[in-house]
Amino acid sequence: MLGNGDFKGARKMALSNVPSLLNTIRSGSEITFSSTSCGYMIKHEYSHFLSIPGAEEVAPHIFDIFEFLRNLSESGNLKLNLKEVPLKAAYFAPCHLRALGIGLPAVEILRSVPGLQLDNIEADCCGMGGAFGFKKEKYEISQEIGKDLKEAIDRLKPQIILSDCEACRMQIRHLTGSKVLHPIQILRDALL
Repeated sequence: MLGNGDFKGARKMALSNVPSLLNTIRSGSEITFSSTSCGYMIKHEYSHFLSIPGAEEVAPHIFDIFEFLRNLSESGNLKLNLKEVPLKAAYFAPCHLRALGIGLPAVEILRSVPGLQLDNIEADCCGMGGAFGFKKEKYEISQEIGKDLKEAIDRLKPQIILSDCEACRMQIRHLTGSKVLHPIQILRDALL
């Protein structure tokens, strides 16, 4: 909603979400997200842009799923028994993950998966930009923005591509025809 200029709708949704999120964190739980765009919205835009009451209390208790796992690992509270996943993968960091300023926690965790060869894709943006790339009149611009990403993927020749953002995954599939998954799906496979 916010990405399409529907500030009223975005604010209404945020006002509905925050009380539930507050109940969860006040009960002693932390909250994880698997969508970097949605997580960024809740963690930053709810308080800074939409001025939602209670959002500042929520923000320090909401984590990217791999950031949460990395925190557990660093505190000694995560022991992963991982099986081999013989796969050549490439990882693309979404813009909203980079905006969170938390590094590349998925890469850090996935590097411990035996047999997984993981390259980081050096490219700026996929070109999707949320709903931007879905608009007919923006299609050519979207494709041009994603051109360097496609070229980087072509150079790496991975069997699979990983990205934390659903819009990036859709765009990468469209640009390359490749299989694209969320990184948590690889971790799941390594745990089975």
